[in-house]
Amino acid sequence: MNSTLRSTPLLWGVGVLVSVFGTTASAQHWVDLGDEGRTLYASARLTVPARGEAALMNLATDSLQRRVAFGVDRSGDLRLWLYQNTVTGKTVPTGETSILVLRIRSHAKVPDDARLAVFSVADGIPQAEPKTWTLVNRKGFSDANLAKLVATPAAALAHFSAVRVGPTWETIRSGPVLDDSILKGAPAPDLSTPDPVTNPKSALMLNLRTTGTDPDSIHYGSLPALPAEHTIISDVRDRGGKWVHQHAYLTYHGGRYWAMWSDGPGVKRPNMTPKRHRNIIPGHDRPGTRVSYATSEDGLTWSEPTGLSGPPRIEGFGWIARGYWVRDDELLALASHFNAPGYPGKGLSLEAFRWDQAAGKWVAHGTVLDDTLNNFPPKRLPNGKWMMSRRDHKRDLSVAVGGVDAFGDWETRPVSAYGSEQGKRPEEPYWYVLPDGRNLVGLFRNNAGKSLIRAFSTDCGQTWTPLVNTNFPDATSKFYALRTSRGYYALVSNSRPARRDPLTLAISHDGLVYTHLFYLIGGRHIDYPHMIEHDGHLLIAFSGAKQTMEVLRVSLTDLDRLITEGQPE
Repeated sequence: MNSTLRSTPLLWGVGVLVSVFGTTASAQHWVDLGDEGRTLYASARLTVPARGEAALMNLATDSLQRRVAFGVDRSGDLRLWLYQNTVTGKTVPTGETSILVLRIRSHAKVPDDARLAVFSVADGIPQAEPKTWTLVNRKGFSDANLAKLVATPAAALAHFSAVRVGPTWETIRSGPVLDDSILKGAPAPDLSTPDPVTNPKSALMLNLRTTGTDPDSIHYGSLPALPAEHTIISDVRDRGGKWVHQHAYLTYHGGRYWAMWSDGPGVKRPNMTPKRHRNIIPGHDRPGTRVSYATSEDGLTWSEPTGLSGPPRIEGFGWIARGYWVRDDELLALASHFNAPGYPGKGLSLEAFRWDQAAGKWVAHGTVLDDTLNNFPPKRLPNGKWMMSRRDHKRDLSVAVGGVDAFGDWETRPVSAYGSEQGKRPEEPYWYVLPDGRNLVGLFRNNAGKSLIRAFSTDCGQTWTPLVNTNFPDATSKFYALRTSRGYYALVSNSRPARRDPLTLAISHDGLVYTHLFYLIGGRHIDYPHMIEHDGHLLIAFSGAKQTMEVLRVSLTDLDRLITEGQPE
């Protein structure tokens, strides 16, 4: 292992960063966890901080996506974290100094293996690996390239010393120690109370009653489960990856529930058996994709899927479902016509289809807005105008405001250029109104990170505050939020950063900070949810491995009960 050291600037204040690179560009990582049988060791001296303070050394990717962490949590318990799975051990006395040794073995098709051993400073690291490790974590799976160390929180830097990383046991016994002179302090995330006017730069969006503000402390396997009724509208998993269902949307109109989704050809993954493909997403967003729909009287028993959009209007294009819009008592279905594969190409347009009740079919209604891929259909602003978030073919984000005088009458206002800020690549924008009835929250998936991005508008979308990476975790996937009739906000998402499993529901009473997190469904790839409230229930639609269209029905009474359980009177 090359011992050349250099410091690399921290991208967003999560801690303290150390980088150890080889001499060639192709060797700029320590280990690829997607490989089979690779081994990496790390060691560090740790002096346990006072109770209430954590000290963790994280192994991360070049873009600071943390994959492995070892150290102590705020209770002083030993901790070994591997892609959102945490193993904890004995409580270590405050002020005690020990040597921690980490071993990681990567696997290509089964979970990786992370182990932690603890040795006294007096004894040092023994010549041979231990037969029994203090902590063992075998429940993480990743194909990430580990390239950097991140000490979290920033104050933890003072508690670590003699840090080594290497490919063999001997290198962490006698190899070069990372030069302390490159260990620079960095500000911790601003977790002060957010406010759209007085404190829009706050990163605080998660403060769970159980685990606080640290997303890495969430035990996804132990989240309280929400009772839910489950049904499948359409299932193409028997097609062996050659067909796709994705982009779920719901509405309730005319005494019926309506669902719509993107429905089109898939691309089978190489060397993938049909059985395994049931939980592996096929290639998608292909030419020839259409939009289909189904209806239901109760949200659980659905009609047979039927075509909505018809075939694409141009060879090589596709349709992507973009949601239902009830405007002037007319039911409109929105779909973007895109130059496939993917959406960045020119020719993008947002089109509307109108439900003809007399004829019992959908008819083309016209262009809503050119060069537009909206994320969700328009909603009313406090000033009475409609607004929808959108991206253009260059992936730049904006909002479109208008839609009152005519369904195609819009003014666009910029929000962010894609990739214009380091550590932020905002995608799939969404917004909602705060309880004050004036100010707006904008939320964004971050293609450069594993947490949601937030911005605020105090003038009905005309201008937006700078984007801020929050502490709300995300698997880099689509999400949706609404304010329920009970007053609290519900956010459905893939909040586990490691993968799109499970689907969770977070609750906030102020629309700013989410304090409860519940398990909805999981054990497989699940993504791209949408949600509505009707008749005392939340109806949540989603896709399974982009090959099913499914629905959960959750009682608000059950949700109320779980929210209030354990709260002080």
